[in-house]
Amino acid sequence: CNDGYVKRIDPGTVDADGGFNGFFQCVPDDVCAAAAAPSPCHTAAVCKSNAATADYECQCNPELGFRDTPRGGGFCLKMYYSREVADLNTPLEGRSPEAFLIDEIIDVADTDGLRDLVTESRSGQFGDEEYVIAVWTGTLVLTQATLFEACVLTSELAAFYVGTLKVAENPG
Repeated sequence: CNDGYVKRIDPGTVDADGGFNGFFQCVPDDVCAAAAAPSPCHTAAVCKSNAATADYECQCNPELGFRDTPRGGGFCLKMYYSREVADLNTPLEGRSPEAFLIDEIIDVADTDGLRDLVTESRSGQFGDEEYVIAVWTGTLVLTQATLFEACVLTSELAAFYVGTLKVAENPG
């Protein structure tokens, strides 16, 4: 394979003795894959690879002077899966998300909506017996001094923070 590409063997062409029968495809080397650790990005950033090339970009990167805020607008979405029931105090420090992407508008109506976001992120799908902790982070820009209302509309446990101040909570 050319530089930046790796040989992916078709598992259906490996014989019973582990021998290789000749079928493979050259695919872009995914430097963002968990198996390729360590990530080329800052530990708090999201490494996103390009599906067609060997390129990648570090999104939500605090090394660039902002923390968990996409440069082009929108929100940084990170999803963590758990077999244990989670709450607003479940520690996430030091954990890598199982799914992540930049989300322009936070509008998820149900579990299928979450699954659609995971599919869009090209990450592994969460199981039926797993809980999902979804964290959207970003920056709200207020162009003038005004009062605003914040709400969390969901049937699940959720909270809305401005910095470290919790301004709205839904107990689920």
